[in-house]
Amino acid sequence: MQSSNLVNNIRWSFANSSSDRILHDDAWRGAETGRCGAVKGMSLYEMHCYKCSFGFLDFEVLYWTPIRLLSLLSSPLSIQGDLELQQSIKMKNPQKAKNRSSQTKRTSVTHEDLFNRLPDEVLLEIIRYLVDDRSEYVENQAKKMEQGTTLMSGEETVLWIYEHKPKSPILSSFQSFSIVNCRVHSICGPILWKSVRFPSQMSTPMSFWNQKILPRHGCHVEKLEVGLRREWLKVLPELDSIEQAAEDQIRRRYSLRSSADVSTIRFIEEDKDYWQVDSVHSDNLAVDCKDKYGISAPGTEIPTRHNLGGKQNSALRKLCGLSPENLLKVLSQCEKLTTLHIDCPPHSHDPETDVHNLGCNLTGLLSHLGHLQHLKIRGDPDQRTAVKCFFEPIKRVPLLESLELAYFHHVGPELTAILLDLKNLKHLVLKNALLFDWDWSRRGPPHLVNLAMLECATFFLSDAPTAISTWAPNLTHLELYFEDNFCIRDDLTEFDPHRNQFCLPALTHLKIWPHSDCRYFHCFKDCKNLRHLTYYQHWGPHGDASADLSEFSDFITTNVFPQLKVIVITHWSELPPADVATILSSLKVFCNSRGIELDYDPPYADREDRLFFK
Repeated sequence: MQSSNLVNNIRWSFANSSSDRILHDDAWRGAETGRCGAVKGMSLYEMHCYKCSFGFLDFEVLYWTPIRLLSLLSSPLSIQGDLELQQSIKMKNPQKAKNRSSQTKRTSVTHEDLFNRLPDEVLLEIIRYLVDDRSEYVENQAKKMEQGTTLMSGEETVLWIYEHKPKSPILSSFQSFSIVNCRVHSICGPILWKSVRFPSQMSTPMSFWNQKILPRHGCHVEKLEVGLRREWLKVLPELDSIEQAAEDQIRRRYSLRSSADVSTIRFIEEDKDYWQVDSVHSDNLAVDCKDKYGISAPGTEIPTRHNLGGKQNSALRKLCGLSPENLLKVLSQCEKLTTLHIDCPPHSHDPETDVHNLGCNLTGLLSHLGHLQHLKIRGDPDQRTAVKCFFEPIKRVPLLESLELAYFHHVGPELTAILLDLKNLKHLVLKNALLFDWDWSRRGPPHLVNLAMLECATFFLSDAPTAISTWAPNLTHLELYFEDNFCIRDDLTEFDPHRNQFCLPALTHLKIWPHSDCRYFHCFKDCKNLRHLTYYQHWGPHGDASADLSEFSDFITTNVFPQLKVIVITHWSELPPADVATILSSLKVFCNSRGIELDYDPPYADREDRLFFK
C-alpha cells in the first residue's frame, strides 16, 4: 500500500467531510467525556507533518484541522475502502449505509485503527502546539460576544451574560481536538482545566460554575486566578472552612429575563439594580451600571446597544470578581490546587481600615490553604496596597516555593524577615513596589535561586550589584527592570558599570531592561556561566537605540561567556530594519561562529495578566 493513496484519501475527507454529529458541550470550555463530534465550519490549515509507522505502513500524516483528520483515523476503516464507506455514511437510509459498511469491511485488506495506534509522543506534540496557538482567540471571542445577551435588571443597571448554546458551541482547535474520543479527552481534560480564572473570559453566573462545571472538572484545577470584590475590604464574619463551604447551598432561585432556557441557572432578582443585589448572585458577571445620579460607575464603558434581540455590540469592561462565599465554594472543589493568584480590590475612602480588614480576611482564607506552593498577590495599582496586610497571610503558607507581590508599598525591614522564614522559597518577584528601609545587609531565603525586581521605584541601580550579590548570592535566574522615571532620581555620577560587578557565579539566565542613564549590562561581564541572555532593548523619544544596540553587540563579542547558548533581543525602537541589520551584523557573525542562537525581535508578551474588576 503506497502512502500517497492514504494521504489523498485524507485530503479527500477534508474536502468532503460534513459531519452532522453535534457536540453536546456541557460548558463553554469543554466537552462531555466520551462524546465525539465535529464542529461545522472549522477552517482548514496545515499545522505539522508527522512521520507515522503502523505495521507495514510508513507514511507522513499532513495534520490539518485536528478533529477532521483524527475523526477519520479513529474510525476502523480500510485504506482502500474508506472513500466508499464515507459515501455510504452520507446515505439517508441507515440500513443501506450499514450494509455497504459491512461489504466494505469484508473486502478490505486490514482494519487498522490508525488513531489509537498513534504514540503518545505524537499526541502530546499536537496538544503542545494547540495549547500555544492563540490565532483563533480574537475570532472566537467575537463569536461569543454575538451570543451574548443584555439583561435589564432595574432601571439603572444593565447586566450582560454569555448565553451558552449547546447546539452550536464555539470551540478552539484544542477544545475540538480534546473530544475526538475518550483516549484524547482523558489526556486533554486535565490540561483544559489545569488553570481557571475569575472573572472568566465570558460572563457566566457562578451558580453555573459551582453546580455544573467545577463538580465535574474541579479535580483537575491546579491554578486559580481570582479578582476579589470590595466585600473583602469589609469586616466579615469568621470565614467558614472550605469543607463547610462545599456543603453549603444557596436555596433561592432567580430567573433570567431572557428567552433562553435557563431554568437551572441561579442568577439575580428581577427589577433590582446592581447595588441592591447580594454580590453572591452577581459574581463573575459583566455589569454596566450608573449610580443614582446617572453617572457611570468607575471602570465601566457604556456600550452601544442594539434594541434587537437584547444584543450588544461591544464588551463591558467592568467585570465582577468573587465574593467570599463564592470563592470558598470554588476552593472547596479544587482539591489539587497548588497555585493561587489574588487581585485585591481598589481601596475606598478609608485605606487604613481597608488594608486592615483585607489582611484579616486573607489570613482567614489562606489558613485553609497551607499546602499552596505558588502565591501571587496584586495590590491596588492606583494606590499601592500597604504590604503589611500580607504579612500574616504569607505566614499561613510556609511551603511556598514561589511568591510574587505587585503594587504595594513598604517601610521597614519586616518583609525581609518574613521572607527569610520561607525555607522552601525559590522564586521571588517584586513588581511596582515602593520599598523603603529594605534590609539588604542580611542573607535572604536560603534556597532562593530566581529573583525578579521589576519597576521598584526606590530600588536603585547604584545599589543593585552589592545588594543582590549579598542578599541572594546563589541566584541562577535574574530579571531587572529599574524604574528610572520616578521623582526620586538615582545618583549615578560615580557609578561605573565596568567596576561595579554582580558577584553571582551560578547565574545562568539573565533578563535585563534598559536604563536611560546607564548601559548596565556591563555589570555582568564576570558572570561566566550565563547560558541564556534576554535584552529588552526599547527606548522612548530621548533614547539612542542605535548606540545602545551597537554597545550591546560589542559587549557580547569582546567578553568571554563560554556557556552562552541563546541571546534574545526584543526591539521596540523605530530604527529602520536595514540599520538594525547593519548594527547587528558583527554580532550575528560572532554567534554563528560560536554556535549561539541569536533571536532578534521576537513577539513580546507582557508577563502580567491584568484582571479588571470592581
